[in-house]
Amino acid sequence: MALSPRTLGWIGQPSTRQQLVAFVRLVVHRFVTDRGLQTASALTYTTLLSLIPLLVVFLAILSAFGTFEDMRETVKHAVLDVLLPTSQAEVAAQIDRFLGNAGKLTATGLAGIGVTAIMLLFTIEGTFNRIWRVASPRSIALRILRFWSVLTLGPLLLGASLSLTSYFFAVSDDDLVMSVARELSRLLPLALQWVAFSLLYVVIPHTRVRLRHAAIGGALAAVLFEILKLGFAVYVDNADNYQVIYGALATIPIFLMWLYASWTVILIGAEVTAALPQWRRDLSRDQAVARSAAGRLEAALVLLERLWGLAGNGGSIARDSAEALEAAWAGNVLDALISAGFVAETADGHLLLGRDLARTPVLALWRTLDLGTPDLDPDTAILADLRATEAEALQQPLSSLLADRLAAQSALAD
Repeated sequence: MALSPRTLGWIGQPSTRQQLVAFVRLVVHRFVTDRGLQTASALTYTTLLSLIPLLVVFLAILSAFGTFEDMRETVKHAVLDVLLPTSQAEVAAQIDRFLGNAGKLTATGLAGIGVTAIMLLFTIEGTFNRIWRVASPRSIALRILRFWSVLTLGPLLLGASLSLTSYFFAVSDDDLVMSVARELSRLLPLALQWVAFSLLYVVIPHTRVRLRHAAIGGALAAVLFEILKLGFAVYVDNADNYQVIYGALATIPIFLMWLYASWTVILIGAEVTAALPQWRRDLSRDQAVARSAAGRLEAALVLLERLWGLAGNGGSIARDSAEALEAAWAGNVLDALISAGFVAETADGHLLLGRDLARTPVLALWRTLDLGTPDLDPDTAILADLRATEAEALQQPLSSLLADRLAAQSALAD
């Protein structure tokens, strides 16, 4: 019984499920190796110190443009809604008070706040460079220029998007359009988060990041962020432990927990974005190996067929015989056959058959060449029968397979 072309075509080919599992394992491995949870803790502390300066710069830039002056409060509430997923009025009021006090600072104080805000971006860049395995960071001047661009363009883009949304609602008087627009507006936070995370993954690392990969990582981070907001709100509403222990200060540990969870989500999205190129390279390599697997099996069968034909009269093949070994050399097939005892090498460099192929199943050769197994779905009756047929073919003696090959070659010759 011969091995079917279908089986040979599946040698080493990973299924979609296997590819997905391999990618998840890769991301988890990278996250653990990069000490993701510890990094999220460090970023939480840095964010706590830089949050108010960052918001001051953010809102000051927005206020500098008269067009967006009216959007300042809207943007502030939108940002606080992201930072505070639950109704933590105390924290929101305190942050608002800090922002109000910042308006009394001198030019030197504002410059210091700007430096503090940029230092947070420096920390984020260092983290992302480690995730993307970047050896050397940008120059100081280039880093400051890029980060200042982020601080400048970020508020303007957010203000422009909110202004366009408000304008659309103002000029539209169609009830159906307004109804559809209201439903779509519910997706606006998710869309803005997606864009923000994607741009973060493209702009911050000192390496070229494909926009497609960043969009995938950004989409995952945005979805996880929305799920986190819902779950965190439910947790806070139903957990009285912090209120009992901390009293009026309960909002502080809750806020820290939220920052920590948020950074964990952002880092997961970054790991996914950074892992995609590596996963694609590994997948391409595995597919190349899979395509060569059938060739390795064919090379092994050619050599064994030649040695099996000579075994009856004690014949052998010289190792340096190009006619016999041209195909077998590929992929170190010959070395594998010698190591497994299929082929024996004499002291003078000749090759002999090392096993009784009548008592050696095809499966033994299959495993020696590390070809894997056909990935057949056993839930379907037809495929279950096919699995049984292929299993029977793999259990047949190698001598039977070689005899079938010789018979087929003779038939073609005739």
